[in-house]
Amino acid sequence: MKVQCLVIGGTDGHGAAMTIISEKNLKEEGFIVHTYCQYPQTGKPSLFWGKTINEMDLEPYDFIVIVDIPIPIPEPDFPHAAKDGINKISELTKKGKKILIIDHHKSTETYYDIAVKAGAEIILSSSARNCFYGKANDFSKKWSRIGAICDKDSSVLPISDEEENLALGLDFAVRRNLKSALEEIRRDNLQYFLEAAKPIPDPIGVSVFGSVVIADELAEGWGFKQLDKIARENNTDYAIGADYSKGAAIIAITYWKSSAIPVAKKLKLDNFKGHESAVVIPISNEVPTSEDAKLETKTKIEEFIKILNS
Repeated sequence: MKVQCLVIGGTDGHGAAMTIISEKNLKEEGFIVHTYCQYPQTGKPSLFWGKTINEMDLEPYDFIVIVDIPIPIPEPDFPHAAKDGINKISELTKKGKKILIIDHHKSTETYYDIAVKAGAEIILSSSARNCFYGKANDFSKKWSRIGAICDKDSSVLPISDEEENLALGLDFAVRRNLKSALEEIRRDNLQYFLEAAKPIPDPIGVSVFGSVVIADELAEGWGFKQLDKIARENNTDYAIGADYSKGAAIIAITYWKSSAIPVAKKLKLDNFKGHESAVVIPISNEVPTSEDAKLETKTKIEEFIKILNS
């Protein structure tokens, strides 16, 4: 009897590509594969580990592969997400189910040690390019590069203009219609993604301070991409912006084609969401954001600018 497998994947451009690569490789190995990749359930790690995985009917599956959904640091909405998610892993593995987590987020390595003790198998990739199940083949080599470009992973540099446009199109496609984007990746339909590419929206209030460019306000869901855009346009190593879409947060990046120290290391951050070169630092969970939270955000950004220029 063939093994029933469930692939659960992240929903941004990178996650979508890694999900479909994993799906294809598992099918080629003879598994019966079902895929669950749906925003926001698998696109928000705290929601997935703190709620979704505990509500899913996982009984039919013998093998569960979770791709590009990091076990999260505590957040106000789901302060026990990591604990609850790991408890679920323990419950499933005690039933004889195999749990494989494939990821590349360094900020959650501590939780992966605990997840291993709970019975999970972990593959922690050193780059976004290798964050998928199975061996490399022509399809995975192509789409892992496109997905890693979406994540601005420097391991894929240099890249062609067509690859950059494909990644941009993938970013827009998953936001417009995730289900259709997943299907077109399966079909290896490059033209679909080339036609989906559009200019990244401009952030509000851009100014430059030495090696840092700042944005007074970023658009929801586009913060990292907007910062990358203004860093490229202004030839800076770093970019910082305020995100007031769901409270107050600071988003900071090292421009991905720069050789500068990753922003998390430069700022000596211990607690952040994202990657070392692209971080989110929560300030306030108030919606709408209070004036005090906005002032705190502005003050913190000014502190960060001094450190990044030091």
